[in-house]
Amino acid sequence: MDFDRESYHDLAIRLESVIMALEREKNDVLIIAHASVLRCLVGYLFDQDENETPFISIPRSEVIEVTPTAYKSKDRRLKINE
Repeated sequence: MDFDRESYHDLAIRLESVIMALEREKNDVLIIAHASVLRCLVGYLFDQDENETPFISIPRSEVIEVTPTAYKSKDRRLKINE
């Protein structure tokens, strides 16, 4: 069977409207998503090279708190019990 696989680039394009909405949001937002979606969002928020996006660490045992600032986002990774 031949399956079409969506690349990270394709996924990032599909997430464009979500990213724009997040940038306009003034309140806290909790995002629960598949690891590939989270990698794309983290890669965008931290201006990572698109070739590095598939390798961003997204452990299931962590919550990633992202705080936007004037020049660069800050992150804090919080361990949770499994």
